[in-house]
Amino acid sequence: MRADVTDQAVMELVAQQVEEKLGSIYGIVANAGITRDNFFPKLTTADWDAVIDTNLKGVYNTLMPIIPKMYEGRSGSIVCISSISGEKGNIGQTNYAASKAAIIGFTKSLAQEAARYEVRVNAVAPGFIDTEMLNPIPEKYIP
Repeated sequence: MRADVTDQAVMELVAQQVEEKLGSIYGIVANAGITRDNFFPKLTTADWDAVIDTNLKGVYNTLMPIIPKMYEGRSGSIVCISSISGEKGNIGQTNYAASKAAIIGFTKSLAQEAARYEVRVNAVAPGFIDTEMLNPIPEKYIP
């Protein structure tokens, strides 16, 4: 199912529709992500906001309608997708690296909160994956 993760009302509706069709949600992967790469002095506010809103706020909007029900049911598994850029940084990716580093901190904190409700929360930080998102990065910077 595709949805605009930057819109909290949309994500609440998505969660409701999934529950109506499939029942309780006990597992979810927060995977939405975009890049708007540029050197920091050339980075526009619009590009900064688009990346933060999609990559970080999107995780919040995706999980917020689901978490209370997982806690109530004392069951669930959440996987948040971060990136190696969130761990090590990467040239031309200050906004992307910041969003993915924030997901790591978010995941660590939520995991501690959720554990008391028997809900698991983990993050995965993949390296570079050969997709269109990689095209703007010069090859010499790709390990």
